[in-house]
Amino acid sequence: MSQRAYATLFGDLLADFDHFKSNIRLGLEACEQAILDLGESIHHADKTMEPIESNGILKLIDGFKQLVDAHQLNEIKKSIVQNMRTNLVAGKSVDGTQMDTVDLDDAEAFMDRFANATENDPLNGVEKFSEHFAKKVKQAKVKYAKKSEEEKYEAFPAYVAMREKLWSINHSEPFSFDGVAEREEEDDELAIVGQATNYKCPLTAALMTEAWRSKACKHHFSSAIKQHIAMARGAPAECPVSGCNKYVRLADLERDRLFEKRAMRYEQEMEEEADRVAQTQDITQLD
Repeated sequence: MSQRAYATLFGDLLADFDHFKSNIRLGLEACEQAILDLGESIHHADKTMEPIESNGILKLIDGFKQLVDAHQLNEIKKSIVQNMRTNLVAGKSVDGTQMDTVDLDDAEAFMDRFANATENDPLNGVEKFSEHFAKKVKQAKVKYAKKSEEEKYEAFPAYVAMREKLWSINHSEPFSFDGVAEREEEDDELAIVGQATNYKCPLTAALMTEAWRSKACKHHFSSAIKQHIAMARGAPAECPVSGCNKYVRLADLERDRLFEKRAMRYEQEMEEEADRVAQTQDITQLD
């Protein structure tokens, strides 16, 4: 059987796996946005509450994990089919054992003969496509089910990115799964101070309404960071955050619009608080 025939036989099937992967990616993006929107709402309503402790957030995260599981299973199935195609093109059976060469260029005719091989046919006794696929998928599912939560999700980039963004809603320090497990509750006043400092650029001390995040150290800066890097004239530019020993490069910067949204909300809250203080002072003076 020619490689052209195998391409016809497996091409559409592999394309289906890719299409399903794209749909899962869209689902992950939509689920992440729902998690972050709910997290923002929870934080805005009660700054003492951890968004991830909300039942609504936990349910959405469970849904996110289910999409990760579906993605991984889809990749496993695709890999199994790719290995089967490789074996057949090499003149072997789908399970990798050598078989007599079958000179058929017509994929449909080949599969018909494969499924109805007589006793004397070289294809007789060879593990059938569906049987081999089902067996390998079952084995892979059992292996995947034995993995821990950490192995399944904490190495999956989209899950890590989602958890980092959720964490950053009410934390200034970099995210880590260990940090989540070990973190102690902070005093409300200290939390407010941390948020105020977090929203100010370390270079200009102004509120970061345009925020850039370094992939290297996770710190945020205003657009002034670009001039800071340019002034280094090609040499490594030190992170301007006190105590950070990382370097910042243009290639490591990414726009953080979620952070900008929080910064604008913070500014609005500070203005409202200032108005309340002013009104209280006016009432006191009247008394």
